[in-house]
Amino acid sequence: MKTCTKTLPNLRPTLALLAATAILSSASGAEGPPVVRSWGVPSGEPQGVEGECSVRVAEAFRALHPEARLEPSGGLVLPGGRGMDTTPLMQIAGDVAPDAMYVNFRQSDTYVRNRFLMPLDAWLEREDGLAPEATREAHMLSNPEYLDLLRTGPRSAMWFSYLDQDTFQQIDPNLIGFGPVPRGPSGRRGSEYNCGMLGVYAGSGDRDPRVPELAWEWAWFMGGREARKIRTRTYVENGLGRFVPPSALREAGFDPEAFACPEGWDEAAAVARENGVPEPYGRNCQLVYTYMSRAIDQARNDAAVRDAIRRGDLPAARERIGAILRERVALADEKMIGRVPPEKMRFRRRVAAVVVVGMALAFFFVFRRVMRTFAAAVPRDPAGGSRRSDSGRGAAYLLLLPALLSLAVWSYWPLARGTAMAFQDYNVRGYSQWVGLDNFATVLCR
Repeated sequence: MKTCTKTLPNLRPTLALLAATAILSSASGAEGPPVVRSWGVPSGEPQGVEGECSVRVAEAFRALHPEARLEPSGGLVLPGGRGMDTTPLMQIAGDVAPDAMYVNFRQSDTYVRNRFLMPLDAWLEREDGLAPEATREAHMLSNPEYLDLLRTGPRSAMWFSYLDQDTFQQIDPNLIGFGPVPRGPSGRRGSEYNCGMLGVYAGSGDRDPRVPELAWEWAWFMGGREARKIRTRTYVENGLGRFVPPSALREAGFDPEAFACPEGWDEAAAVARENGVPEPYGRNCQLVYTYMSRAIDQARNDAAVRDAIRRGDLPAARERIGAILRERVALADEKMIGRVPPEKMRFRRRVAAVVVVGMALAFFFVFRRVMRTFAAAVPRDPAGGSRRSDSGRGAAYLLLLPALLSLAVWSYWPLARGTAMAFQDYNVRGYSQWVGLDNFATVLCR
């Protein structure tokens, strides 16, 4: 006890210094320059011409906004082929999400539904001078409208790629022809719009209310005219001007270099834009290509289709392919979009109820059996033959308390939370909704 008494006064200045340092750090962090973390900001040495473009664009933004610090995003990354989908979700779950997040069309609806992104309407109205009603009218099609457009649109089979500078760095346009998607039997043509997009993370203002505005400024700048000119200039200075769209070269003042581009590039791009539709977007559309590929693979390898084509019976082949596609569309509607007929959903919920009640009863009887087994093993008092009183075991319970608390915090509390999540449409940002047995119904009846 004497040692403790002498040591504690020596700790007080140290603790006071640490507390003062923490207060000063907190105050300086609140008053210091806002930090904007974003996808697309390079870290380390640039790799290739695209890396150099990213560095120059980031430097130009920093020159325009010296009051802010623009930094690359980092965080948790899972190995595998779906890093584009898993990495942002892991960053959100770990509370290290970038303030300006990468979003593609397939992810957009999921991110909006889960409230990961801030609405951009007010910023767009400010930048473009649009009236609020015009911004609302410019929103994407609803999911049913978009699916109907895809189903009634043109159908064709060909090798296709995006019409951009990356494509012409991989193919020789003198050997491989290119152009917009040709017209189908209906006289219509269609192609896909796609682009790299940035969205402002809904939690970006939690640590600093100045960050959302700067994240929007960065997203607007990165996709704007000045950044496009910087990229074009970088390509030209590296001797790769012929791989840049001619319209971008002319916009940046490089008219002579535009004549070296593949002939017909601007014309093909104009036709594609006129007849294009966005990449599939909607609920769970991250998996849309998986479902589409399975349908195509089944049609290509189906024995009845092959046999009909071998016999020259094209109507039979078309009928069989149509049946496969209808079956696959119904499967995608159910599993990806969640369109389940009410009577089927009621049956699934009844199945789920039986399974959940059965699991609860099994747990109850097993737990009761375990408790009775341990109760029977309690030693009895040799003198009177009765069991020892609980007061005699107080010290033992006190010794076990730290271990019991540790088990409760690290084992039983996560188990209880996980059990509650099983009955929710869980959202990592705290907007979870109770869905009853629907999760069990979906898993058990897949």
